[in-house]
Amino acid sequence: IRDSREIFSALKDNVDQLMSNLQDGLVLFARDSRVVLVSASVEAFLGRPRSELLGHNVQQIFDRNSALGTALLEAFERRRSLSQGEFEVAGGKRVQISVDFVQERNSQIGALLIMRDAESVRRIGDEIEMSRRLSASGRLTRGVAHEVKNPINAIVLHLQLLRNKLAH
Repeated sequence: IRDSREIFSALKDNVDQLMSNLQDGLVLFARDSRVVLVSASVEAFLGRPRSELLGHNVQQIFDRNSALGTALLEAFERRRSLSQGEFEVAGGKRVQISVDFVQERNSQIGALLIMRDAESVRRIGDEIEMSRRLSASGRLTRGVAHEVKNPINAIVLHLQLLRNKLAH
């Protein structure tokens, strides 16, 4: 029993450490829609401490008067996944939300809510697009340089031949 407790304690510490380092917000709900696990970044997204969320059900956490609350509560009532919805949360921050319901042998055993900062997703997308454009510009520049270099080399070669002929 002591070994089992030590293993459980080590696993719990590892999960806690992992959850505290995530940028995405993760909330794990049990079968009865009660929160059993919350990552540290959820506090920033919802503007509430993790201790206020743990053990509470989805109806106690999210308000139906907000767009986010309405979408999440409907997803939980219908037991239907929600993917990539974008909502405004505490402090005017925009987040992308997805909810997936975890099944085991045709029975729902929980749900996972993922919250991602929409602005950072857009910023990364913009950086990827800029990188793609710079790469294309570099390829174009190399191609133009190659095409210009060949005629110039031919002109230089002909000038050297002409100089040699004039020198004789």
